[in-house]
Order: sequence, then structure tokens, then C-alpha cells
Amino acid sequence: MSNRQENSEEVIPRFNILTSNFLPIGFGLLAFFLVAGPFILDSRNIQWLGGNLDPAQHYLGWALFREGPWTFPIGLNPHNGLSFSNSIVFSDSLPLFAILFKSLSYFLSQPFQYFGLWTLLCFVLQAWFAWKLLGLISESNWLKFFGLGLFLFAPPMLARVGLWTSLASHFLILAALYLNLRPSQKNRIFYWALLIFVAALVHFYLLVMVLVLWVASILDIFFIRKKLSIKNLLVEIGIVSFALLLTLWQAGYFSVESGSGKAGGYGTFRFNLLALFDAREWSYILPNIAMQIDFSNGFNYLGLGALIGLVFIFLDYVRRIIFSSIEASHKLNGEVSLGFKKYPFLYAIFIFLTIFAITNVVAIGTWQYVFPLPEPIISAASLLRASGRMFWPVFYFILLLIINYIQKNFSKNLAIILLGVLCIIQIVDTSAGWRPIRYSLVHERYPNSQSPLVNPVWNDFGTQYKKLERYPVQNQSEDWQVFASFAAQHAMGTNSVFLARFDELKLRQANESVNRALRSGPLDNSVLFVIDLWKNNPTPIQFDREKDVLVRIDGYNVLAPGWKKCPSCSPIPRELELQRLAPITKIGEKIEFSQKAFGRREFLLEGWAPYGEAWGTWSDGASASLLLPLPAGNPRMINLTVRAFVNEKHPIQQGDVYINGTLVKHFELKDFASNLIEVPISTSVLKDEFFKLELKIQSPASPKALGMGDDDRQLGIGAISAVFR
Repeated sequence: MSNRQENSEEVIPRFNILTSNFLPIGFGLLAFFLVAGPFILDSRNIQWLGGNLDPAQHYLGWALFREGPWTFPIGLNPHNGLSFSNSIVFSDSLPLFAILFKSLSYFLSQPFQYFGLWTLLCFVLQAWFAWKLLGLISESNWLKFFGLGLFLFAPPMLARVGLWTSLASHFLILAALYLNLRPSQKNRIFYWALLIFVAALVHFYLLVMVLVLWVASILDIFFIRKKLSIKNLLVEIGIVSFALLLTLWQAGYFSVESGSGKAGGYGTFRFNLLALFDAREWSYILPNIAMQIDFSNGFNYLGLGALIGLVFIFLDYVRRIIFSSIEASHKLNGEVSLGFKKYPFLYAIFIFLTIFAITNVVAIGTWQYVFPLPEPIISAASLLRASGRMFWPVFYFILLLIINYIQKNFSKNLAIILLGVLCIIQIVDTSAGWRPIRYSLVHERYPNSQSPLVNPVWNDFGTQYKKLERYPVQNQSEDWQVFASFAAQHAMGTNSVFLARFDELKLRQANESVNRALRSGPLDNSVLFVIDLWKNNPTPIQFDREKDVLVRIDGYNVLAPGWKKCPSCSPIPRELELQRLAPITKIGEKIEFSQKAFGRREFLLEGWAPYGEAWGTWSDGASASLLLPLPAGNPRMINLTVRAFVNEKHPIQQGDVYINGTLVKHFELKDFASNLIEVPISTSVLKDEFFKLELKIQSPASPKALGMGDDDRQLGIGAISAVFR
């Protein structure tokens, strides 16, 4: 053999090795920069994480975890929720990276986000494991390359980019499928334990998918392929179970009581039987399919390229049946067969996941049928209430079957051409969905995220106090991001947070504790209190006016314990100080109730429409109430200017006015635009600081019932303004 021939034979294997390693990585990188762009890789760029609710939850959970103390278990996140906190798991902050980068916090920038880096890894690893999967059915690099396009541009994965970073980790599903299908089971315990460990530190839903695929693998290997002895089976179950429980414990999964972890909703976020064909704005050609409920959790659109592949396969299969005596299929040229007989338990798991994803509320488009299930089953299944996600392993196996059929039943060149066309169609047509994602991450990467906390005194608050507590304590309270971000910037703990799951008992106890401190003391000088609307709990708070300061700054009520006795604290202008939480009202001063008006926010209680109008706010239902502070000067009357929901079919609105439960006025209103209700105030009412005014409406009606549109609110009167006389 000549030297030239020897060199040629040496070069070709090297070229194949390089191709096998770098081609999928390159395709994954290309897909990432095409869909997400480069800017989210900037660890200091957090603006793209603040524009939507979920990314803000993920980032702020990490930011508070970073600034909090190390705990045991290490995943606990006491700064994120304080007395009702749990762990980094329940803010969906990607525990794997959160724990890793917290250990490196000293070397990191401020701020620092790792969600862009993880998104990049998701694309690269999606390509890598898809390449490994495709390598089981074909040795052709061209076939595997074009097959990657279907896996990388899978809409259910791409739809999570920029919004639900951890849920974009679909490579975990591909890795689990690969471990099921690979012929060699060498080092299977290590690989499965590692995969389950990573999945547990990425997202609970993906962990469940990986676990059920592991169960399928064990059963197929033991009962069907008979490559696992009883001893090795027990060893594997023991090692994997121990590693899983240890990981769950240290990540903080058990920091929420089991009953509190269930959020209800099984059957709501379901898989519609037409979901594979419902483009939902992810195609230029295919329309959206009308569905009774549209939630992203049930989104499982295959993509136009994959769907055309299915149609082509169906037509070819019919042709082969008709001409079966003439033509025979080509033999499989890969390593494995994907037949049912070889993997019956894997197919059984696919059937189970599909049924679970569909739920007991079977839906085909807008049609649905509900199969009643016992409440204990509904409650248990609600732990995975976003059941539509559980179809994802089946989704990717369908893609694999499409590619397998094409490479198995057509000549190599024809299969390459066909998959190349399908790949291009998949990438181009799904750009209807991923181009807006790219635009939001590239061109709108710096949205208007200016904090409303503009007064310089907030910086002093952040320096002086170790905790920020809001009252009442709520999960996902109004403006929670504002104060969570403030707390993270100043290394404070806060209860202004958004947790995916939380312990309801701890939340009630947290409310009781803060309420007790505010109403009867003592106040902790390390805690800054932000007190929400006084009307939600009008009982006066107790504080020492010689030491503490109660102020309204940037529209928020703030109680700063010990501020007046702090030598290093900057003085607060006296005009900002409050004598009470209830706003000051004055005789003769108009109180307005339009959408942006102060009166709507501060004084309207229950029974009003959730959104106001430019002129005021409609009542919604048979009763609507207000809580009004009394002005100085002993007012004798309050005049309400209101609209009445009347027309020719409904010419009059009648009702009664109650003050503190006592009937004081009957009214009859006939004018739609403006009516005056003069409500007397008795001397007994003047003894208190405030009073409750309730309007009971005899005949509210909906615009829909009166032929005035589709609005089904029960409208009665519309509050425009009020004036004390």
C-alpha cells in the first residue's frame, strides 16, 4: 500500500470523528443565535428578564438566593419569602446553576444572570442528544444533520425560550430516550443516576418525564432484552433512588408540605387531541385551531416540516400496501429497531403519558367531554397540573419515528433530499413563532424597567435595614417585583415574592406575625415595613412617633422603625410623614373613582368591576361597598355622583344605601349619565375614623342580556365621584 493510500485511510476516520462531534454542536450554536441572538449571553443584562412575570420570578429567586446565607439543605432560600420561604426550586430558578454560581458569587458581576448561558446549553445539548438518537437509526451524517432540524426547531421547546428557561431543557428528554434505545447498556447506572440528578436540579416536570422513561428502560432491559440480572436490577434501583432522594432533599423539594404543593387545576392545562396540528401563531400557512381553552402548557405543534413528513409517510405506506407484491422495503441501516416488540414498556409509558396529558377532560378542538374522577385522584394528579407538558417525550419519539421511516423505506439519496426539504420547511415556517421571540430578546432587550422607587431615601432604607416586609403578606402581591428587586439589590430578605408552590399554613402564620407586630409591637429595628392599602385592614397601627417614622413615599406607605434615632440616617421631610394610614379627606373636596384615580384605589372595596373607566367604575353584582375616612369638621352628608345602567328595556335602577350596616337612604335612578345620591351621615358615625358605605342594587343587569354586546358583568351603578358636605 502506498503512503498516499495510507494517509487517505487515516484522514477519513479523523474527518468522521470531527464531523460527529462538531457538526451537531455547530448546528445547535447556529440555532441559538438565530432564535435568541447574542445579547442574553451578557451576564449583566437582566432587562430581558424583567418584562414578563415568569422570567422576573426566576431571576429574582436567584438574586435573593445569591445574597442569602448558606443553609442546610443547601437549596433553601430564606431571603425569598422570609417566614414563608421555601427553596430555590419553587421560584423555578434553575437550582443546578443557582447553587453552582452562588458558590462562585465572589467572582461574579453585580447583577449576574445565567439564564442566557443555560439557553445556549439547551440548544447545543438538544442538538447533541438528537444527533446521538439519530445515530442509532442511521450512519449517514447528512441524514442526521437534516434530522437535527426537526429536533432543534421543535415548537414546544422554542416557545419556552426567553420565558421559561428551565422548561426549554428538552435535551433531558432526548437523553432519556437515547439511554432507552442504545444497544449497549454499559455504565447505565452512572448515566441514569447522572441524568436524574441533573433533571431534579432543572425542573420538576422534566424530572418526572425522565423518571418514567427510566422505569420503562428498567422493565424493557429486565423482562424483554434480559440484559439485567435481579441483583443488578436491585442495585440500580437502590443507587438511583438514594441519589434522587438525596438530591431532592438538598435542593429543598421537601420544604413545602405535600398538601400545600398541590395547586389544583388538573384538566385545565391539558393536551388537546388536535394539538399536534394547532400552529398557534407558529406557521405562516397553517391556521390556529379554535379551542375552548388556549394555554401554552398544552402547546405541542409538530411543525409544518414534520407534518408534511407524516403526510408523505401516510401516502407512501398506502402505496406500499397497494403494490406490496411488487416492492419491498429497504432494510434498516442503523443499529436499532424501534418496534413495539423490542420496547413494549417504553410504548406503554408513551400511552400512559398521552392519557395523562389528555386528562379526564377529553378535548377535540372546542368539543370536550369530562370523565368524572374521584377527588383524591384529581388532587394527586394536580401535582402535575400542567399535564399538556407530559406529552413531550411522545412528541420527540414521533419525530424519531418520522425520520426512521424515511431512512428505512427510501434510498439513501432520496431520504437525504426529502429530509433536507422537510428541515428547511420546518425552520422557515416555524420562524412565524421564533422571530417574535428573537425580536423581543434582541431589539427590545432594554425595555422600560425603571423602578418606581425614585426617592433617594430608598437607598438609605436599603443600607439601614436587613429585611423588607410587606403587609398583608401575599404570594405574588401587587408590585412584588418592585420590592423583590429592591431587596436583592441591597442584600435584604423580603416577603414580597412569587413562589410557584408555597406552604399555606406558613403564609397565614406570616400574616399573623406581621399584623401582631404592627398592631401591638414591638417593632424590629432591622425590618422595613411597606404597608399596602389601608382599606384591607383599617385597624390603626402602633408605633413610637419619637423614634419611628410613617411616611408615604413614591405612592407607598412605609414604616421605618428607629429611623428618627438613627444618627447616620438622612432626615425625611415632615410633609411626607403620615399621622395615620387612612388617607386624609376634606369637606368639599371631590373624590374621583376613574381607572387611574386615587379614590378608586384607596376607597373602593368589594363589588366593583376589576377595571375602571375614564369616567369612573361600574358596580358588578347586587352589592358594592366603599370604605371612607371621615374628614375633620363633622360632615353631615356625602354626595355620590353616579351613572345608572339603564336603557329602554331596563329604565330604572333602584336600591338602598347602608352605612355601617344601617339603612340610611333609598334611591331610584333613571339617568344613564349622571345622578346624585345624597346620603346623610348620623352623629353616631362621626365617632369613628372611617365608615363603610354599602350600595345594595335591586336589579343589576348585564349588557349582554340587554342586547348591548358580549359583556356579561352585572352592572347597576357607576361611581363617578363623592364629596363630603
